[in-house]
Amino acid sequence: MVYQIKNENIQAAIDAEYVEVSKQSKLSSCPFTSTYCTYDQIQSFLLALQSAYPTKVKVTNIGTTYEGRNIYAVKVSENLSQPKAKSVWVEAGTHAREWIAIASALNLIDKLLTASRTESSTMLRAYDWNIVPVHNPDGYAYSHSNSRLHRKNRQVESRPCYFSNYGIDLNRNWDADFGKAGTTTQCQGDTYPGMSAFAARETTALRNAVLGDMPNVEAFFSVHCYSELMLLPHGFNNTKPADYAHLFSVAEHMMRWLETVRGTYYLSGTPPEILYSASGGAYDYFKLQGVKYAYTYELSPSSSTGNGFVLSATHIPAVSEELFMSLWAFVDIVTK
Repeated sequence: MVYQIKNENIQAAIDAEYVEVSKQSKLSSCPFTSTYCTYDQIQSFLLALQSAYPTKVKVTNIGTTYEGRNIYAVKVSENLSQPKAKSVWVEAGTHAREWIAIASALNLIDKLLTASRTESSTMLRAYDWNIVPVHNPDGYAYSHSNSRLHRKNRQVESRPCYFSNYGIDLNRNWDADFGKAGTTTQCQGDTYPGMSAFAARETTALRNAVLGDMPNVEAFFSVHCYSELMLLPHGFNNTKPADYAHLFSVAEHMMRWLETVRGTYYLSGTPPEILYSASGGAYDYFKLQGVKYAYTYELSPSSSTGNGFVLSATHIPAVSEELFMSLWAFVDIVTK
């Protein structure tokens, strides 16, 4: 076996990150453009948005986690009293340790509300935007308090799991070839899908929210990290949807605009082709439900990085801008 050591001591990077995050966690408001915020800070920020932008923002609690935290969906509209015919959904934070995905989703909300940006105006004229910045609140809180690299939620099932790493991998819990490729039957495993599809409260909540918006939903984007990839359906096997060529063309247009931010190259393709097969994913589920455009981002850093999920907060502005510009490019190409 040929191997390569990417980092001699990842704990050192985690410790350094915690020092910075712990300083910010004491603040009532969190500067999400430059640091990773706690769940409580994010909740305060989201709830304040509706008061700050009463004609443009609606914040909805779409469900409650096992530990009692709220899962928020933020609707950003040009004018809430005049809803658009079509909507876009963006979900982030399915995996607790993917902090840059959550930060990028928060910055996406902020950028959409920045009136001086022509891209924002274009995006809001075309669609209503529904953003779920922290899909996995319990796991995210646990990644701050106990285990930085925790992935799953913190739900206890009827079948006991006698390990500290219990929980369900939300990105294996959707009804898209559930329980097959890329999963484990071991409850302590990172890719444990749960006892059944939609056993997790988080996936049930997001499913109901998005399907409740059908048939208006034009696109669904699931935001993850890391590896700098744009993943297309299907992830669960080697089959491709009938419109795959069109989906790929749109993805390539988006990635070309993403690259203009700082030269980052993203590879586009299906997970079996460029990553690995994985069943039970959110974007596959919504594609099977009839959503025309369904994609998963794997944001920076690249797969060759030494720190992996522990990405310095100094990267938040650039990575967030890459996500924003690629979503603007989506609107640019599909509305022509």
